[in-house]
Amino acid sequence: MSVGALLAEARAAAGRELADIARETRVPLRHLMAIEADDHQALPALPYALGFVKSFARALGLEPGLAVGLILV
Repeated sequence: MSVGALLAEARAAAGRELADIARETRVPLRHLMAIEADDHQALPALPYALGFVKSFARALGLEPGLAVGLILV
């Protein structure tokens, strides 16, 4: 499973909207959308992208390391 699919599935299961997560995490909505779409080219430099994924995972109650591990595989 990709990181985007994992986060999108967890978000849907929690009944959360991307816009709400963007406000909560202060990660731009366009970047959250790119993460869910596994559009890594649309994300900024790797350190920022990893931080965004960690924040997204935490907001959903997921282990940030698991989500980041899916990117680095």
